[in-house]
Amino acid sequence: MWLRGVKKNGVKTWYYDFTLKRKRYRGWLGPVSTMTKRQAKKAVEKIKADLILNGPKQKKPKGSKLHKQVFENYRTYIEIHRPKTYASVKYLFKRFSFFHKDEIRQSDIVSYQKKRIQQGVSGATINRELH
Repeated sequence: MWLRGVKKNGVKTWYYDFTLKRKRYRGWLGPVSTMTKRQAKKAVEKIKADLILNGPKQKKPKGSKLHKQVFENYRTYIEIHRPKTYASVKYLFKRFSFFHKDEIRQSDIVSYQKKRIQQGVSGATINRELH
């Protein structure tokens, strides 16, 4: 275990770095002025105990609503400043039925590619659309 007061944004802060079951964990605890080294060690031991009991925190799965949220956040900007981009993105969202699913599978992409090839679209166009 490595515990040291390191300057972060000009403030000396407790930083920890340790490995547990061949996985590295590191992070910031808080300013040195708010806790002693003994308190910082106890905090790191608590983090370790939590990791042993509960395992590492699972990252939140990226939901299918993410693309809609991003599109909505920038829709007005793109619509005003980038009308061609707005038109192409709008077209692609309508065209790709798998955007409306919770999980996009490889089979969805392959079936889309086959459908577009049957329509006579070139491979480069399909790749651009999928990109």
